[in-house]
This record gives sequence, structure tokens and C-alpha cells, in this order.
Amino acid sequence: MASYAYVNRRGVKWYRKVALELITGMVMVNVCIIFKELTKSKITVTSFRHEVCKLLLGIETQTRLPPTKLVIHILQPRTGGGTSDQKQCVLCYENLTKLKKIKQR
Repeated sequence: MASYAYVNRRGVKWYRKVALELITGMVMVNVCIIFKELTKSKITVTSFRHEVCKLLLGIETQTRLPPTKLVIHILQPRTGGGTSDQKQCVLCYENLTKLKKIKQR
């Protein structure tokens, strides 16, 4: 089962090949088999690896995200320091100041 997604490439040192084979080959296949037995699901090793990578990276699919409200950004010249050419969104600035006050507590 590990041979379907072979990660070792030419030019890699032998100890890296061994480490990659242990991680991606044996460990992922064993975990996939255990996952299949516990959940009674039919998932391929490749798709299981993709799901594990997504979870480790914190990537969520679009179907899991709640719908977001449309935010209209209103740009106004910056107050205080900086040049007069710089502009900032009024709503975003208010939200940032609220977050800073909450974190300071």
C-alpha cells in the first residue's frame, strides 16, 4: 500500500530516504488501516494522507466554513503619524482597537 505514493527521489541522502520511508510509508499506512477499522470508512491511503496533511497545516475545506457577511471597506485618510496618502478602513480599524482592548485586559 505504501508503494502507491512513493516519496523517495533521486539525489536524496540515504538517511533522509529511511526517515521519509518510515514516516510516509509504514506509519501512514498503519494509521490508515487503524482508522479504517475504527471508523468503518472506505478511504484510500492517498486521500488519507491528504486529509492528515490538511489537518496538520490547519487548512479547512470550503464546505466546513460558515458563510461570511459581506464587509464593505470604507477608506479614509489616516489620522496621526504617516503621510496623508495612506488610507485605512474605518470598520477594520475599530475592530482592531476592540481586539487590542480585549487582549490588554
